[in-house]
Amino acid sequence: MNRLKFKITATTFLSDFSNAAIIFTFSLALIGKSAFWFSLLYGVYYFSSFIIHLIMGMFIDKKSPASLMIFSEIARFVLLLLAFVIVSMGSNQKEIYLFIICLIGLVEPIFHPAEMKVIFHYFSGRELSKIDSILELSDQSMMIFAPILITLIYKFKNIQGALLIILIILIISIIINFLLNKVTKIDIKTGNSDRDSFKELLSGYAYIVNKRKLLYSSSILGIVNIAFGIVTPLILPLLQVYKADATLLYLFVTTAESTGVIFGALFILTFNKTKRITNQYYPFLFISSSFLIVGMAQKSPVLIIICYFIIGGATSYFNVLNNLQFQKSSEEKMIGKVFAFKGMITVLGFTVGSLIGGFIITIVAVNTLFIAVGFVTLSFTLLILFLKKNKKF
Repeated sequence: MNRLKFKITATTFLSDFSNAAIIFTFSLALIGKSAFWFSLLYGVYYFSSFIIHLIMGMFIDKKSPASLMIFSEIARFVLLLLAFVIVSMGSNQKEIYLFIICLIGLVEPIFHPAEMKVIFHYFSGRELSKIDSILELSDQSMMIFAPILITLIYKFKNIQGALLIILIILIISIIINFLLNKVTKIDIKTGNSDRDSFKELLSGYAYIVNKRKLLYSSSILGIVNIAFGIVTPLILPLLQVYKADATLLYLFVTTAESTGVIFGALFILTFNKTKRITNQYYPFLFISSSFLIVGMAQKSPVLIIICYFIIGGATSYFNVLNNLQFQKSSEEKMIGKVFAFKGMITVLGFTVGSLIGGFIITIVAVNTLFIAVGFVTLSFTLLILFLKKNKKF
């Protein structure tokens, strides 16, 4: 059993590495292109991810979770192999990356819900809190490690080298998942038809709309992700003014943000401050202020890196408060559907933000867009805090 649990944990780190590495590598491949293409890259990826989140509830409980994990990893391997072959033949067209990232967005989100079923089945209740911590550590540590490794390979080799290392990681993950598939035996739900499953999805959405606190938390979650969707694809274009140093600075900024998330989580665990501060708009205050400063500090890379460390910490705090609100406001029997909806809101918000950013960036400069997003979200946050203080909201 211990070997089985080790394999399950190993697949988490391998999958999280490829998740972080793919979008980072494709962003590097667009260096020199207009900022519009960076927004479009993220936009098509998150739009296709939103589509699969929308329908995933209709089949995720009807298939073997280990088989779904294998399917997700193999599909990504095939798509990246296709990209590797095309690029190796001398073609480096931006449309290729957009097409492949769109298809990856359709298969990548299947992995983790299936993995959670395996984890829930084989880990005891006492072990689940520990494995949750490991999952968070895996996600954030790979957000640091993957960009560092990909940047080094990209600097000394090229995009083909970066794609090759991801393909190797995916091969290892596929092998481990095949081994898991041989030993995992989990009952599959077969009772509901597709029509019944679709009705269940709609009932979950109706439940959230009719719960004021859930609707409130869903709304701010959507707003936060729209803001991130606008600016996140444009970090590298913002840094392209530094030319040869842009790739390295991009690495520092993304690493600073992930490090901030880890420090934020450690701060919460150490001081348990969520008991004192429960308003989700307070961390958003730091996020929006940092966006504003980043736009103003385009010629100060150190200040940008510091701001993204603050953004990471504030995001971690916001996520905890938002999760707690969703948990406390939901009945136990509805938790699964509520968090499926939460995931969909996150992806939809980022998709909408990316598309908005892609449109606006054709009109204004990148740093101006950062300033605008920071100003609008900061003004909105201060207004809501004022209304709440005066009990008008």
